[in-house]
Amino acid sequence: MLYTNQMKRIRSLTEDHLNSFISIRQSMNSLATLPMPGTFLQELKDSGINERGTPRNQLVGCVVTQPSGSQMAIETVFYDTRDLQDDGDLHVVNFEDKTITSFHRGWGTWEEYYGNQHHTYKSYLRFGTSSEIK
Repeated sequence: MLYTNQMKRIRSLTEDHLNSFISIRQSMNSLATLPMPGTFLQELKDSGINERGTPRNQLVGCVVTQPSGSQMAIETVFYDTRDLQDDGDLHVVNFEDKTITSFHRGWGTWEEYYGNQHHTYKSYLRFGTSSEIK
């Protein structure tokens, strides 16, 4: 599903917000991907981005990647109790523009950059599960 303009939101980041995302990027060292089970980043909340608050969407965690030197992508992952699949939102921090762009259910963007992983079961974000795809 491609995102519409209503599903895309760009926010300006203050220096403090930007520095908190820079800290995450630096902590990744040479990792290409950093899975964070059970976590919704406080940095996202501080930037005005809230996690899904409905009983239908249960937080699974987030995945942080660095598609380029000037960007950091954060996929927030939720388990949808209605369709029994993992869903999520994409948030792209642009360090040059000092912005964060959120794609809520905007998987056309995620697919463009990272392949179609919208409904992929993310077992690596679950404690005590095997890597078996469901």
